[in-house]
Amino acid sequence: MQFKEWIEAHNQQQLDVAKVLGVSRALLSEIARGKRRATPGLAKKIEAYTNGEVNRFELIYPGESFTALRRGTPLSHEERNKILDECQTVSLEELRQKMAK
Repeated sequence: MQFKEWIEAHNQQQLDVAKVLGVSRALLSEIARGKRRATPGLAKKIEAYTNGEVNRFELIYPGESFTALRRGTPLSHEERNKILDECQTVSLEELRQKMAK
């Protein structure tokens, strides 16, 4: 599911989601529209916040094949996972606590 579709389907406001994730509404809007790539760390936060309904690869590589970087350099499945696993891990509980504030 696309991030923008998820926000609309769950009756979320971009400003509220941005606050929970610790980013500006403008940045979140650009990512949701596919105009800007999410960092691997933010992509993992969004994937956790959406309970996996939004795939982090869609956020990092909007409109692109999951097997290629922007420059067209192919990545293996293992290489992609290693890069993403090295990013900061955010637990769902931490996101829920932020949302409750």
